[in-house]
Amino acid sequence: MAYRSIIINSNVINIITYLYHTSQSSQFSELKSSISTLTSQVADLVTENASFRAEIGVLRSRIDVLESRPVLSIDSSSVIFRESTERSKIEFNAIAYGVPESAANTAALRFNDDLRTLSNLLEQITIPVPTNLKLIRLGNSNAKKPRPLKVICQSKADASHLILNFNSQTRNGLLPEPGFRIIRDKTTLERELLRKAHSDLQRKIESGSSDFTISYVNGVPSVIKAGPKNMNPRGGSNHRPSSTQHLH
Repeated sequence: MAYRSIIINSNVINIITYLYHTSQSSQFSELKSSISTLTSQVADLVTENASFRAEIGVLRSRIDVLESRPVLSIDSSSVIFRESTERSKIEFNAIAYGVPESAANTAALRFNDDLRTLSNLLEQITIPVPTNLKLIRLGNSNAKKPRPLKVICQSKADASHLILNFNSQTRNGLLPEPGFRIIRDKTTLERELLRKAHSDLQRKIESGSSDFTISYVNGVPSVIKAGPKNMNPRGGSNHRPSSTQHLH
């Protein structure tokens, strides 16, 4: 009987020892997993922080340009905040130029006409049409037709793919209808800077200088001497054909 009790006690001790080591191993595995997750999250934060720092650098360059104008007095912090907030909103948008405008009498019919026309233009260069679009004509109804068409997508990814696909197809030699193009939307600050650059270019043209163009320097549209190297980092020309380009 005593021998049997010793065996039972030994088995109990073995079970307890096994459970203890199993628990430690499980806790160690969970700890390793947690450390791995934290390491990945830290790496993501470092990347995101670098992106934010680069964007803030570009914004400060744009603010410096505006602050150089004597008629403006701008609080940099408020401008950066407003620009950041607005930029987040416009990432859902694209701007389409050269889309023939509907003459229908009601907003619903005009929307259907615009959607049909935009879809046809995109299908001609084999670009899929994003779903659940909202379309808004920019500018006064009495403005020169066709007015730019703001395309509001359901997601930032849809808007980004629409613009990237258009640029890719045109680079690959697929020619859209004359005047039809799609670009990303701009913030109020970006439009102001571009408007200023066009005004500067127009003044130079009127004074007899014809060898200038608009090019982006550190993210800021600037008037510079025209030349074969005036190409943006994405491979397209930074030249603006005239100072009368639509500024929505």
